Amino acid sequence: MEGAKRLCQNIGYPAMVLTANHQIIKANKLMHETLGWKTDTLNGVAAHFINDPAVMSKIGEVMARPENLGRKSMVTQYVYLHKTGNKIRGQMDAHEISPTGSLEGYFVVFHPETENAISRKEIHKLIQ
Repeated sequence: MEGAKRLCQNIGYPAMVLTANHQIIKANKLMHETLGWKTDTLNGVAAHFINDPAVMSKIGEVMARPENLGRKSMVTQYVYLHKTGNKIRGQMDAHEISPTGSLEGYFVVFHPETENAISRKEIHKLIQ
């Protein structure tokens, strides 16, 4: 968990560390900036507060399927909510923190679609 917090602080992407119950332990400066919050104000907040409810629910449904129960990591398109209520689309990578085999929490990295060097649309055009 301590290593995940250090990585969260130093990675060059919006990132956060969550408890097993999805409470934010540490969100880095870039995550705060991306979502429009003052640095450190998201720490201690329930993660559902910054998640689009429909998207969060669908991811929970998908990950609860038998074929996904053993997964330690996942990548998906995702939507976070900016403090203003605007939706921020991008890719979310989540990884279990379970060094002793028992789930301690999650390390999450977010890649806002506006930060892509090449957009999904541009890639699609290139391969047509």
